[in-house]
Amino acid sequence: MDAPPVAASRTPPPERKIRLKISLPVFFFIFISLASIIIVLLTHSSASISIDDLARNLVQRISQRTLENTVNLLDSAASMARLNEVMLRPDPDGAMPLERFDRLTRRQMELYPQAALVYFGDEAGNHWLNKRGADGAINTRVIQRLRDDEAARAAVNQALEISPDDEAGKQQRAALISPILTTTWRYHDRQGRDLRSEEDPYFVYDPRLRPWYKGAKESGGLSWTDVYVWSGSPLHGRDFQVGVTVSVPIREGERVAGVAAIDIVLQDISSFLRKLVIGQSGRAFIVNGKGETIGLPDYNEVMRPKTDAAGGMELNHISQVSHPAMREAWRILRTMLHLKEGEPVALDEEKLFTFDSTDGAYYGFFKSFSLGKEREWIIGIVAPQDDFLGEVKRNLLLSALISLISVAVVVWISIRISRRITLPLQALAAEAERIRYLDLRPSPAQQSVFQEIDQVSTSFSNMKTSLRSFEKYVPTDLVRQLIRSGHEAVLGGERRPLSIFFSDLAGFTTLSESLPPEQLVAILGEYLGEMSDLITRHNGTVDKYIGDAIMAFWNAPNSDSDHALHACLAALDNQKTLAALREKWIAQGVPPLHCRIGINSGDVVVGNFGSAQRLNYTCMGDPVNLASRLEGVCKMYGVEIVISQRTFELALQGIEARRLDYVAVKGKTEGVFIYELMARRGGLSEEMKLFCAAYDRAFSLYLGERWEEAAHLFDEAVQLKGSPDAASTKLAARCRDYAAGRLPPSIVYSLMEK
Repeated sequence: MDAPPVAASRTPPPERKIRLKISLPVFFFIFISLASIIIVLLTHSSASISIDDLARNLVQRISQRTLENTVNLLDSAASMARLNEVMLRPDPDGAMPLERFDRLTRRQMELYPQAALVYFGDEAGNHWLNKRGADGAINTRVIQRLRDDEAARAAVNQALEISPDDEAGKQQRAALISPILTTTWRYHDRQGRDLRSEEDPYFVYDPRLRPWYKGAKESGGLSWTDVYVWSGSPLHGRDFQVGVTVSVPIREGERVAGVAAIDIVLQDISSFLRKLVIGQSGRAFIVNGKGETIGLPDYNEVMRPKTDAAGGMELNHISQVSHPAMREAWRILRTMLHLKEGEPVALDEEKLFTFDSTDGAYYGFFKSFSLGKEREWIIGIVAPQDDFLGEVKRNLLLSALISLISVAVVVWISIRISRRITLPLQALAAEAERIRYLDLRPSPAQQSVFQEIDQVSTSFSNMKTSLRSFEKYVPTDLVRQLIRSGHEAVLGGERRPLSIFFSDLAGFTTLSESLPPEQLVAILGEYLGEMSDLITRHNGTVDKYIGDAIMAFWNAPNSDSDHALHACLAALDNQKTLAALREKWIAQGVPPLHCRIGINSGDVVVGNFGSAQRLNYTCMGDPVNLASRLEGVCKMYGVEIVISQRTFELALQGIEARRLDYVAVKGKTEGVFIYELMARRGGLSEEMKLFCAAYDRAFSLYLGERWEEAAHLFDEAVQLKGSPDAASTKLAARCRDYAAGRLPPSIVYSLMEK
């Protein structure tokens, strides 16, 4: 009887595909456009980095010039002060050469216009001062001390408390000081000729009480005062000036006979800052650590009127200047340094940063330099970013225009050569090459409108899926190595040092009898997956699974000079990950699971073992057996990870571990140490460090066969830990057995027989 007819299957019509010569120019247009955008963005990024470097170099050069100018100004004053020190050394009869000092300082003030006052005070309270007048003439004030006993000093102090603002006050002052000191002004013309002399019976001044005198005397050398504002006869056309005083002690043998000093006007610093060119509108300034202004492009802002009833002027603060960027840069600097209100700025290194002010984006730069002990000045620079980035923006517009023209040219060319384009085929060839080396990472499917390319892409995707399934059965690194060698895998091995890892879940057999198979498989799969991933990430090779146990090793097939350390780190991460899984499983009603791990390092034979038809890449030898046994003894000592002495020695620089015992393995008479792996290097708490130190001291006593002392210290270690410690308890009991003669005394404990 004939079979019934079968309806012929109908093949769906093929999808309509876009022609290559039409689509390719479109693809080129899109790709080249994206590339142009990326190039423009990269150009902008690179230019910004270059501009940042340019800005840094510029502000560093400006700050260095400012520093050199300031230091030159102050060094000149310091040199004059040292010269005056030489010129004022007392004559053999002990007299001060004041007339010679007068001639020298007049010449100094003629050559150095920044010197407003040059003066000298001695230990008797006498004072000689040359002062530049408003007309440029140099006048002299001489204070001569007639008496300098205790009563005279008390009278001077009393006179200082009397205000000379009214006639009665002046008379009281004059009555007190006339027997004690005289003050004479000698006025000269600009050529130095004497004009007249005047007595000032009301003036009271003791140089020995002034900061410039005390500073030089205490330091024993060149001394600088804080910057301050002084008033007097107009200098440089001003009633008030900002300046600083440099002073130096004058010695007569080992004794300080007096102090010479120079008041320096700092107006030239502001003049220099005003002339600096920093971009188009950048500004530089100098302040002290408290933020008080020392130099500004506008010298008028360096000082401000005092707010108290006394009137006068004082140093301005950088937070009060008119330039908003200067104020904001100082505020940001203090914020960067985490300074409290009133706490001075102290810079250990240069600071360059960008910030936004009310008038735009700026670069800010700060650098400090010292002027004697506890005198730190800070150079600040603010410069608008547009001063540097303006040209970059213009170049970007030009680059964008060139990119548009390039895109148009490329599209036109791609239409002409589209039939010769082989990029899709090259992409498929590259994919085939990656598959050859088992680079099977999932990648998006190559959805193509071209039928042939689409078919090939689908075939490649299916092949990668199949190979990924195969990959799960063998170590991928091993297969890749075989592929690179161009040889087929054969039986054989080699001897090389490995670190071998064994792990096992405690109580898993009992758990497997109480859980449904589906839940058991899910838990075991999740556990083995997480642990295996960690081993692989630490350069390890998973050898095999033995139920819930894992065997892995390091330094094969790929070489790893730090194989012991990587094995230890993998074990620590295993326990950390298991702790997180354990919390999740407990919430699901699963009893808590704990893992025991043993690690040993040594020379083994590693390679392909089995038969010609089926191979297994693994390792063999006594070190493998010891690693397995170390996993088993975790329970004996109540720990999670036990490593051998060799592993400890190789991984010492990266781990924290404690000696557990001194044991002999089966077939060996000499003992070796075994260790509990506790944490990465530096990962122990202070409490655990104290416990480990106590435990190690007890163990050293144990090795010295001082049984009773060791047992006592093991007990103390448990108390320091604050929780049970099976290893300490076990060794303490063993020591007592040795001490009581219940066991033959031996520090070598037979591990394999227990």
